[in-house]
Amino acid sequence: MHAFAIPGRVVEAARRVERAGFDGLLLADSQSLTADVWVELALASAATERLRLGPGVTNPFTRHLAVTASAAATLQAESGGRAVLGLGRGDSAITQLGGRAAAPAAFEEAIVAVQAYLRGEAGTVDGHASRIAWIAADPHPKVPLVVGATGPRVIAAAARHADGLDLTVGAEPQRLRWAIATAREAAAGRPLSIGAYLNVAVDPDPAAARDLVRGSVATFARFATKGAPADG
Repeated sequence: MHAFAIPGRVVEAARRVERAGFDGLLLADSQSLTADVWVELALASAATERLRLGPGVTNPFTRHLAVTASAAATLQAESGGRAVLGLGRGDSAITQLGGRAAAPAAFEEAIVAVQAYLRGEAGTVDGHASRIAWIAADPHPKVPLVVGATGPRVIAAAARHADGLDLTVGAEPQRLRWAIATAREAAAGRPLSIGAYLNVAVDPDPAAARDLVRGSVATFARFATKGAPADG
């Protein structure tokens, strides 16, 4: 389940999602449009027992990658191992500040760096290597890194280095088959969990369902038009 970091709403949403049997809740990270994602995730963690929690997604620019890794590892420790770190090239969080999404090559470097940080090893950002010492001593498993991806280069980078991949290419089977094949080819046999962001609304009235999902569909529509060739 994907939601937004709205103060006063996240805790109850997390409880409701957990009661409904969902496995996890991801919160969008966009500081100019919603509240702080890590504060809300911490509150959701304290209010739930089994729900997986994380940003869906954060980016390499609005926070230093070491800060992001430390926040994710803190959530992992405080939640008893229920954290997941979602990372993308950057969308509204960056554009609201006048920036641009990370280039695919730079984003691949970011994936490699944050994975090293999450393992308690030295990660390199802007040519400088550093290490988050406390993570290596923490007994909880490494936080899984899941990359949100649309185009072939980012899908391939995620397949090479991340623990999971959440595709943002729409719901058409043809496009999903293309993206999954791209990921599996790049993964070259290494373990990789593959999921997809899909906009879903449930209502007995089709018109009401369309109204419920209209906003989120508009948000994701531009991603679904990139990446896959027209013939799949």
